[in-house]
Amino acid sequence: MKNKQNLIYFGVLIILVLIYAGIKLGNYKPEKNFDSTSLAIKDTAQIAKIYISSQSEPDGVYVIKNKGKWIVKKDSKHATADINMIASMLSELANLNIESVVATSPDKWKDYELTDSAATIVKLFDQNGNTIREYYIGKFRFKRTQTPNGMGTNGTPYTFVRTGASNDVYLVKGMLSITFNRNFNNLRNQMIAKLVKNDVNKINFTMPDSGYYLVKKDSAWLINGKDSADFNKVDSYLNSVGWLSDSHFDDNFVPKKGPIYTVTYQGKNFTPITIRIYQKDSLNYVVNSTYNPESYFVTLKEHLVDRLIKQKDYFNKTEKKQ
Repeated sequence: MKNKQNLIYFGVLIILVLIYAGIKLGNYKPEKNFDSTSLAIKDTAQIAKIYISSQSEPDGVYVIKNKGKWIVKKDSKHATADINMIASMLSELANLNIESVVATSPDKWKDYELTDSAATIVKLFDQNGNTIREYYIGKFRFKRTQTPNGMGTNGTPYTFVRTGASNDVYLVKGMLSITFNRNFNNLRNQMIAKLVKNDVNKINFTMPDSGYYLVKKDSAWLINGKDSADFNKVDSYLNSVGWLSDSHFDDNFVPKKGPIYTVTYQGKNFTPITIRIYQKDSLNYVVNSTYNPESYFVTLKEHLVDRLIKQKDYFNKTEKKQ
């Protein structure tokens, strides 16, 4: 009888050793007792409204789909949302994948910054106002893994998450705490202009009592259609204004006079873009564009104004010294 028991113990020991070895070698994965995709939103098209309460916006902000376009709303203020930011949020929600369950009771929430006061709260609603899902997003961490060549480590971001319907704390891949911890201005469309420089073939500057234009003919730039411009300077200028954004909004500004400067970009594959610059006071200017007409951005002259407006002689072609 004793020998039989010893054989059983020995057999169990062998099985445990094989399982351990399999796990260490990566050839065996223990069966998960949860659906790793259960947190994901399979169809993000059903999301019509997102409520976000975070450390950046503790009183909450809404992102609402209105006639196919997204707007961000806080109290009585509303603005066009940053479509890239919203796309990133929806992508994160669609690809939520549970790595593991790290806790199953509320007394552990504080350890992962998942209490009501510490977490970023995200509520999703459909077009009828019904709640789709409520997430509590906590702290994130980087999980270090050795690179294949053994020369260093890669950092994979993970976030601790729970839902309003469960006490469980999940570890999911991604930086949800950074993606969703945004305030009203962070979620707004911050673009002033977006240009592909090779598509631009005319730039028109107007200033107090003066103005001029640059026009591209073949591969050369001309000032007022006749004098040669320095190609490299025009190229550098277009690089500096091609992706122009700012986060310093002035929602109370109302133009009382016309702009003191304007610059208009024309060309192929895009609607002409005009940027208007108003003088607010002795130090500050306000910038507005037809690309994002609802928004006004306050700036110092040496920031956006000097970047956008150049005097004609700036583009003069410099003769090469022999």
